Amino acid sequence: MKNQGRVTVFLCLIMSGMLLLGVTALRAANLFAAKGKTAIAARSSVSSMKAMYQSYIFEHYHILLFDKTLGGRGEAAFEERFSQNLSDNLSDAFTVTETAITDFDMLTDGDNAALKTQIRDYMKYAAAEYGVDHLAGKVGDYEGRISEEAEDTIERSKEEGELPSDDGRTDTAGEGFPGDEVQGETGADPEEDGDVTDGSGETAEGSPKKGKVKDPRRVTKKMKGNLLLAIVLPEESEVANEPIDMSILPSGEPDFSDFFSGETKGCDFDDIDEMKENLTDGEPWGSSLVDAGEGLAYARCVFNSYTSQDRNEDTVLQYELEYLAVGRPSDYMNLSAAVSRIVWMRVPLCFVYLQTDAVKMGEIRAITLPLSLIVMIPEPVLTQLVAGCWSYAEAVADVRTLVRGKKVGLTKNAANWVTDINNLGETVMSDVPESGVGLSYEDYLTILMSFHMDETYTRMLDLMQLNACREDPEFRMTNAAVGFSVNVSVDYDGHTFSFETDGEY
Repeated sequence: MKNQGRVTVFLCLIMSGMLLLGVTALRAANLFAAKGKTAIAARSSVSSMKAMYQSYIFEHYHILLFDKTLGGRGEAAFEERFSQNLSDNLSDAFTVTETAITDFDMLTDGDNAALKTQIRDYMKYAAAEYGVDHLAGKVGDYEGRISEEAEDTIERSKEEGELPSDDGRTDTAGEGFPGDEVQGETGADPEEDGDVTDGSGETAEGSPKKGKVKDPRRVTKKMKGNLLLAIVLPEESEVANEPIDMSILPSGEPDFSDFFSGETKGCDFDDIDEMKENLTDGEPWGSSLVDAGEGLAYARCVFNSYTSQDRNEDTVLQYELEYLAVGRPSDYMNLSAAVSRIVWMRVPLCFVYLQTDAVKMGEIRAITLPLSLIVMIPEPVLTQLVAGCWSYAEAVADVRTLVRGKKVGLTKNAANWVTDINNLGETVMSDVPESGVGLSYEDYLTILMSFHMDETYTRMLDLMQLNACREDPEFRMTNAAVGFSVNVSVDYDGHTFSFETDGEY
């Protein structure tokens, strides 16, 4: 009997131990499950916050991002929303004691690295027609400037002219060319019709009726600014000139000290050194296109231009590719600047061809020989100045063709030359038939964008913000995030679970 009592006690102890072990195991399993549930709830809360993406930008530009300030309410509001989501995902047995956002991954971090990554991912599936490989193949490694042979031609002309200095300008008073005050027998003002006389009352052909020698530079001198745009655009075009507020954009206020760089190049062609500088300051085309191919293809895929305004309806700026290329605060300024820069991209191409065309150079010399005696510029130098003038007019005619949706051959030849040196004013307005080959207006905008891709990416953010703000006025690209990290602390049945979780697109 005594042994039976001992056995009973022993069995009770064994059972108690097993029961305690079972309860402990159940307790541990419960805590483990609770911790797991907390982690799942935290990840679900992260996903809920990521689901609050900026819908306009995703729908129109295919970029995923969220506003870390929740419409301007601040990062604290973001934390509160996350904490509320976490509480909603847990039962009443859990208490959220802390949620602290430790870091945001911004769209603009690392020189817009996240933006570039999303663009790259999107362009893998975008239509091949938006690629720029074919464009890079067309322009090759062209440097956008005249050849060394053409430079040598200009230098030889300066030497042959025996100039007293490197400055070929004779208009020292800034009041016009020498001889401007002389009028022909008709009494017309040479500033108005572009003619000057040789003082004898006769033209180079000996016609006493007209008594004038035409200076083609008088025509191109006026082909800039407002008049250039009027010449290039169709008559029915209406371009908005209301400026946007750039101070709130990612790119900020532009540097006005260089605001009109590229539009201030001289087109009066009275200074041989200035002309040479304008013809030789181009940038390589082919390499820049290859390096930035995906970004350029994306821009052409989603942003409007003067010749394609159906990619994104009802935008703040209608000419978006032009903005990406030059960064001006209004459609008018963007279009004007883009047109001017494309003209100067074409001028060296035209100038190089002129030097090889003996017939056209003969037409130039027929004008410059008598004209040099009037304007007091050595004939060899004046010949090159007028060649530059004619090249500029031809480039304007080319751009006039481009903005009408037609293509223009990269190089010039006798077949595609448009203007007439003896009648620049009218022939520059000629309508050129569609050739189907060459580069388009958007191709040239693409080249302009490729010269400064870092700025181009930032200007993309400008346009996204401008258009998104019409639906969400407080949205700012500087608050655009693509991911975040958060520290979480949750109490459950006397235990605290603390960990860090994160999420990104």
